[in-house]
Amino acid sequence: MFSFLDYPFAVFVYFFLVFLRIFGFFSAAPFFGDRSIPFQIRIMLALMLTFIIFPFLKVPAFAVTSPFILAFYSSMEFVLGLTIGFMITLVFSGFSLAGQVAGYQMGLAIANVFDPSTMNRQSIVSSLLFWAAMMVFFVSNMHLVLIRAIVESFHRIPLFLQFSVDALKVMDINRIFSTLFVVSVQIGSPIIFTLLFVMVSLGLITRLIPQMNIFIVGIPLQILVGFLVLIAMMPLVARLSYSLLLHHMDLVMGFIQG
Repeated sequence: MFSFLDYPFAVFVYFFLVFLRIFGFFSAAPFFGDRSIPFQIRIMLALMLTFIIFPFLKVPAFAVTSPFILAFYSSMEFVLGLTIGFMITLVFSGFSLAGQVAGYQMGLAIANVFDPSTMNRQSIVSSLLFWAAMMVFFVSNMHLVLIRAIVESFHRIPLFLQFSVDALKVMDINRIFSTLFVVSVQIGSPIIFTLLFVMVSLGLITRLIPQMNIFIVGIPLQILVGFLVLIAMMPLVARLSYSLLLHHMDLVMGFIQG
């Protein structure tokens, strides 16, 4: 039990633990965790959200008796926030993977651009699909659902709770991680299969007309067909992005609430 003089320090410890979970969440969440977002902005957002939700949280009856216990629970809260944010980021990695494979099939493997969100070079198609999904994410107000997920985690996984992973949790984690490949296949399959058909057709034409230079004709044709398919499927990408993001957010919320 804390005395009256020790009570402010206990509140500060609880506030610090709540801040660490939220800061870990913002460090891995989509858009907020990008390298282009300054470190100070993430700290400010985490502090603002902590000040807002802390008065509504139930302070657990647990005494921090040593700095080692405080360090253990601090690292656990930070890792928990990172895990929740990373789970939500996985769906956007699926869009990037789909664009990377589609760009390779189009012959744009060398035509990379600098992505300020990751500080790396990636395919043009990958950047296009990634930011299209990010636009749908913000237009549909899913960033509010994202913030609600981290707030809900304090009610389902309170401070100082020994979080255990059972068989159902493992299945939820597998479904969440499989979203990466499901999204990449569903988004990239129209371009991939269309370009596969183009490559097979060019191979048959080359057998019929050996004099034709396949490199001069094939590479521009692949790029042209790829962009035409990409333009035609953009409305489908928007609707599919919304349904995939909504389904993925439901999986993450189910993992937290389960």
